[in-house]
Amino acid sequence: MMNLRAAIALSLLTAAGCAPIESETRSAINVDGRSYELRTQVIDGPRGPYERSSVIVRNRLYTCLPASPGDCEATVRLARTESDRD
Repeated sequence: MMNLRAAIALSLLTAAGCAPIESETRSAINVDGRSYELRTQVIDGPRGPYERSSVIVRNRLYTCLPASPGDCEATVRLARTESDRD
């Protein structure tokens, strides 16, 4: 599972590495009484601008979908569980 996540993250970084970031907003989400930073970037891609959102858990970025109810919160919980194994 971790290898798949790493491959996806690497492909996103590679694709986004060539495209300039038009803007970035930072906000906070609260999960289980703790606050986490949520970053949303607008990227100027080859087919037009698109958004990418990530939540920061223990100094690592995890992609999530803020428009999908509960997705970023579930991502935080999963990230905390994975980082406990490290």
